[in-house]
Amino acid sequence: MTVMGLSLCACAARVAAGPPLPVRDSGVHQGSPELTTTIIMDTILAKKADLGACVQVEREESPYSAGLFHMVWDILPSGETANIGVLKKEDAALELSHCVSRVIATLRFPPSETGVTRLVFPFKY
Repeated sequence: MTVMGLSLCACAARVAAGPPLPVRDSGVHQGSPELTTTIIMDTILAKKADLGACVQVEREESPYSAGLFHMVWDILPSGETANIGVLKKEDAALELSHCVSRVIATLRFPPSETGVTRLVFPFKY
């Protein structure tokens, strides 16, 4: 799935530790006992305009810039994000990864009963 030059791959989103996320195709994601791939993708895609704006700024600065980087962050039981960073700093455009980090900080996932979930998520631009 491409968001204004930024590709988001649900198949590559993964939890850094623990079993793979189950896939569920429910429409409402409130009070869920677990975070599913569908819930994670829906929450991230709700910010597609903000993520697209990050790519637009990168394209204005470096029109031929392209690459892949992996963001990593924790999803707390409350649904808030924490410990946001780039998995390999050498793989990311600095300003783009900072902008994406700011967007990730605004994500609010539904509360869950699974404890802290560490997510590694690829962004291709």
